[in-house]
Amino acid sequence: MNKNKKLPSRSFSEKINNNIPIALGALTALTSLGAQAAVINVTGAAVSLDMASAEGSIAQWDVDGIGGSDFRLFRSFYSSSTVQNIQFASDDSNGRGLIAPSSSRDDVQALAQSFSVGPTLTNYAWGSGSYPYRNAMSNYGSGNNIGYDWNFDFAEGDNFFGFRFLNGADMHYGVGVINFDTVEGIVTIDRWAYNDTADEAVHVSAIPEPAMGALLLLGLGAGGVRAWRSRKKEQYVAA
Repeated sequence: MNKNKKLPSRSFSEKINNNIPIALGALTALTSLGAQAAVINVTGAAVSLDMASAEGSIAQWDVDGIGGSDFRLFRSFYSSSTVQNIQFASDDSNGRGLIAPSSSRDDVQALAQSFSVGPTLTNYAWGSGSYPYRNAMSNYGSGNNIGYDWNFDFAEGDNFFGFRFLNGADMHYGVGVINFDTVEGIVTIDRWAYNDTADEAVHVSAIPEPAMGALLLLGLGAGGVRAWRSRKKEQYVAA
């Protein structure tokens, strides 16, 4: 089942001008997590795909919400075999692959809280060109397992990963949370953060935990809850 939910198409300036009010205490909590101007946190827009999907099924990932598809998850078989996969790929010309402190081209590396994803990380797991995709989940062997291309410190449940993408001619960097559920055979990217300023880094810790949403609601009050529910798919800006 393709559970991808597309973000509304808005320019960077519209995102900043139209971000929802945040209670002062919650804002402090957000910005204290490695406070960075122009870091945009995206929640409520999960990109998800499962092994039960038909071959060729695609869940597109529009990182910045301005239209198009930067990356995608898609279901495929290996040629001349029955091995099923959920693959992660750069899409069109904007997605520029995954990024990590150290990795071979075949192994995507999970990130720890201490990492900062930006131009200083020069070892890319893969990018456009010869290696345009990597296997995120596979049923090679017995049952579903985290794909052998995503095998560098990734585990069941939530994991951090780094990525980069183009907006026009500008390179931007981000971090995302990918969830591997090998029991149900589902891969989900459920929240991410990226730096709206070209060539600037973003810390892994910039992504708020899901529980942060509850804190925001408490600070917003009843009126804020209604506003949050009506616009929960929009992007929050940590100013």
